[in-house]
Amino acid sequence: MKILGGGTDHVHWYVKDLDKAMELLSKVLGSDFQVPFVLKDWKSRQSMNRVGLELIEPWTPDPELTNEMKENVTDRILALSFRVESLDEAVAELESYGLRVKRRFEMPGVCRDAIFDPSDTFGVAIELTELGPLWDATFEEAFGRDEERVL
Repeated sequence: MKILGGGTDHVHWYVKDLDKAMELLSKVLGSDFQVPFVLKDWKSRQSMNRVGLELIEPWTPDPELTNEMKENVTDRILALSFRVESLDEAVAELESYGLRVKRRFEMPGVCRDAIFDPSDTFGVAIELTELGPLWDATFEEAFGRDEERVL
């Protein structure tokens, strides 16, 4: 499988407090994060920056469950994402090595992802990402909004 760009595309980083992490890491790295968005299927609130960090905080409509999820979250690296030209071909190749896809995700026009089971890859998930034509647009331009959104 050929990795585009010659290295890691971005890193998934679990955090207990997204706003606090965004504030500190924006200062430390000199790179602002996107307006956060909620992914219902992942039960998470997320934000990404141009440096390649995707911060992920547990979220659910139920505040008690959110607090319970946050108590069990360890601030840690969750996954390494690699950019590929053809997601379907790359997934087939990794599956041929015995790796199992745990989750797929698509933001139409922006990206398609497949995340492999971390138990197959030493505790850190491998994610493959195929970019779409809207990738270089800001999140706001791609989705036509400027405030937090639930997807």
